[in-house]
Amino acid sequence: MYKKYFPLMILLGLLAFSAHATDNLDQEDETLDVSRRVVVSKIHGVGLGNQFFMYSAAYALAQRLDADLLVVHNEPPAERTFDPSERVYLLDLFNIQYHRIMTYQQFERLMEKMSMKDLKIQAINDSNYYDIAKENADLFVCDDYFESNCFFLDSSHKLRELLRCNHPPEENAHLKDILSTESVAVHFRRRDCFSYLDLHYQLRAMENIRRMVNNPHFFLFSDDIKFLESIATDLKDTTIVSSPDLRNIDEFFLMSSCKHIIRVNSTFSWWAAWLNPNPDKIVIGPNPHQKESFYLKPDVAKSRLRKRMYTVYGQPPEWYSLNPYDPNDLIAKKSDYVFNPRYHTPVFLDHHEVISFADNHNHEFLVSGWSYPETWGRWSESETTNLLIQIPTDNPTDLDLVLETQNHFHGSHQRLDINVLVNNAHVTSLCCQPPERSRKVISIPRDIAFSNGGRMNIQFVFQGLKAPFETTGGTNPDRRLLGFGLWSLQVLPTEFFPK
Repeated sequence: MYKKYFPLMILLGLLAFSAHATDNLDQEDETLDVSRRVVVSKIHGVGLGNQFFMYSAAYALAQRLDADLLVVHNEPPAERTFDPSERVYLLDLFNIQYHRIMTYQQFERLMEKMSMKDLKIQAINDSNYYDIAKENADLFVCDDYFESNCFFLDSSHKLRELLRCNHPPEENAHLKDILSTESVAVHFRRRDCFSYLDLHYQLRAMENIRRMVNNPHFFLFSDDIKFLESIATDLKDTTIVSSPDLRNIDEFFLMSSCKHIIRVNSTFSWWAAWLNPNPDKIVIGPNPHQKESFYLKPDVAKSRLRKRMYTVYGQPPEWYSLNPYDPNDLIAKKSDYVFNPRYHTPVFLDHHEVISFADNHNHEFLVSGWSYPETWGRWSESETTNLLIQIPTDNPTDLDLVLETQNHFHGSHQRLDINVLVNNAHVTSLCCQPPERSRKVISIPRDIAFSNGGRMNIQFVFQGLKAPFETTGGTNPDRRLLGFGLWSLQVLPTEFFPK
């Protein structure tokens, strides 16, 4: 078996000693063991936001396939200007993880060598990202934009750590005001976007923020500073942050430091919002992302898929949306995001197997709506949460989903109502009352459990959630909307569970 991969391992070992501009980015002189398979992240000619998307999709795929990650990028110039229009590699300023990194020149030589060997290479794009299996190839080359968090749902928690800037921002006079006020970043993208948005979109979004936030102060960011100066005199409670001397990496840091964000159809402000650590942040984004004419262009690859990604999966469900092309759309609404299990890979679960969520174990079953890991398990923190599991199909029968949970009760908050859906079909309603620690048994008819080839998308819809901050009168600072904490789960044939 290893004879098959030996030439490639030697080649990569030689590349490790090549004298290139990226040597300072990768000090390891070890070869890549391709017998574990390799996921390649191709990052080329795009800005910081697109680089985040490309890396994140490849990182999540490497985690799913238990593969090594190889990052390929354009060779950076001797000096970076950090201008908003500059399109050079910037991920070395963040805490990203990889097994190997190389330039396109190195990668092209690698591919020439590999094409003569008996190795399988598969190109990965938006449309086939979730249709691959570990056995499909030896090298998986990710070469697309992947502009949705649906491509890295499994790895969201880890990516928030990896995409922290390791390069200290330059001192900026605005940072103190941003941190000490009810700051709102407002983004205007005009020079480098397919179609910049009319000013009325930002004005409507700012009015929505004023209804939701006490005494907001708006910090304005743009790649067109003259435009900001021309409108700022007519806007109250605003400060212009962007300036010719402000590096784009520092502008990103300041934007993501604001407590709330009004973003545009730009990956730059998308990521500033997604990486914003404020648990109570309000994010307003444009939906639809582009005018209909944009998707009719012949050069828009896979336009139908891209339209669905932008309009349905373009932003997380807790963010708000405004139609930038309809001046009568005045009230921002939560995104009409409908979770599609196609954008998540189910994990196989044998009958009787007990899955514990202590110490961040088995997080791959938890799709959306779950909080950070704790020593005992995880809290739900959204009105809707999802589990996704794959069960054996050799003996279809009625099933019981057994959950060991910890309910959030305090003071007058002594009841938790939950609707449970499996594969979009309602299976039961739960009324949970003290004690806090309880076992929940959810019966799932076989026609629902096996309606999708043993793939079960389990959705919990909570009613009347309250944050600890609210139930304790402010003595507990935790503002998460806690439902139940999940300790473990088990799937059993109905006849095995004692009633």
